Amino acid sequence: SFKFEEIRQEQASKLREAKQRMDVRVKELEGENERQRKELDGARSALRTQQGLRSAGGVRGSVQSRKDWLDDEIASFMKKKDAVDQLEAELRHREEILSEKEEASKIHATLELKRDRKEEAARQSIIGLDERISAISQQMKQTREDATDAESEGSSAQLQRQRDECVRERHALQDKVRRGAFLTREEEQAMEELED
Repeated sequence: SFKFEEIRQEQASKLREAKQRMDVRVKELEGENERQRKELDGARSALRTQQGLRSAGGVRGSVQSRKDWLDDEIASFMKKKDAVDQLEAELRHREEILSEKEEASKIHATLELKRDRKEEAARQSIIGLDERISAISQQMKQTREDATDAESEGSSAQLQRQRDECVRERHALQDKVRRGAFLTREEEQAMEELED
């Protein structure tokens, strides 16, 4: 359990660090995209102005050059936008994985606590039964010594039944502790899957 928790914490720490790095990178790319957008707006405005001019072929060549530059800027902008989208998708995926791992860890811890509490209760019951069996045995001995034969037989039989019942109950609890059988089959399967 300790090893599982240690691994979970290490994985959660790595994922948080990766998320922080990606957050920084996303902000950088978003800032770059905003800068590119402003440049494109300026370029489009300049292009419209130049296209409105009715001058010599040199101007037309300049317009074509500007248009080519604008096309390159648009392609660069789209490429960076795709990179941001991809990073955001990866970030969401990692957050989902982290959330699933944290939920699985909570379920595992809850089942483990339930099992431990039931085991402790069983061990305390065994101690109580040991004391009860010892007290009944002592009482049976005292009855045989003090009572008449008829009285002794009836009392001893009743005490023997009580003692036998305590012994059976103790044996059942000891077997349960030995097998660690304190959860339902579904809960045991869930713990095994979570530990894998």
